[in-house]
Amino acid sequence: MTMTEHSSPKTAALSLRDSARRTLELEQEAIGALIERLDDAFDHACELILACHGRVVVTGMGKSGHIGGKIAATLASTGTPAFFVHPGEASHGDLGMITPGDLVLALSNSGETAEVTALLPLLKRMGIPLVSMTGRPQSTLGRHSEAHLNAAVEREACPLDLAPTSSTTAALALGEVVVVARSTLEVIFDTTPAVKAKECGVNGDSCRLQLSLDGGCPARLGLVLGLQDGLATMDGMCSVISHLFSIPYVSYSPVLLFSE
Repeated sequence: MTMTEHSSPKTAALSLRDSARRTLELEQEAIGALIERLDDAFDHACELILACHGRVVVTGMGKSGHIGGKIAATLASTGTPAFFVHPGEASHGDLGMITPGDLVLALSNSGETAEVTALLPLLKRMGIPLVSMTGRPQSTLGRHSEAHLNAAVEREACPLDLAPTSSTTAALALGEVVVVARSTLEVIFDTTPAVKAKECGVNGDSCRLQLSLDGGCPARLGLVLGLQDGLATMDGMCSVISHLFSIPYVSYSPVLLFSE
């Protein structure tokens, strides 16, 4: 064997690392570019989602659909009722899943995806607010939305600049930015005169319990409870909270239910 043949595995490994670094740098740049695009349209999108009294219905085709599913799941896990609807299926009956009071968040990098744009007249007829996330603000989808989120990228990380890579990373990041910002707005403007408890998630031996204490001014108390004895301990903690704040404790299975 020649020296070149002997060293080829190492050379190949270096080439793989160079490719990995290039990909990460391009995707890092794609996310970083989003910061300069946080404008009034972004604020409006967050406000629309916060004002939605129904569900946030996320839709998108292909890779955008996969990203949309993740955004819907994150919205749901942070207290916003949300789910994903496939745009192709929506045109064949699943549009019935969207009801008055809902809001649609539509993802399409080009903003011209036929299955998504086909929903525009139907959503308009139903009076459903539309927030879009595209890489082209002047696209059909961008122009026909109440609020547009600009997720444009300079190029894909794919060597051929074809496969959705940087664009899907940017869309996912922008979606999660919206979710977190919307949650922040809820904390600031939640002035409901009641004490509410919501389980935010259980992971291993810990449970996050979030309480909002409203007495005429917006305030929120966040408690992180370390649970070592499973639901028995959780049940005990709920009883303590019920006693402290005079909230009749109903049940835990697995969501905390308190009567107002």
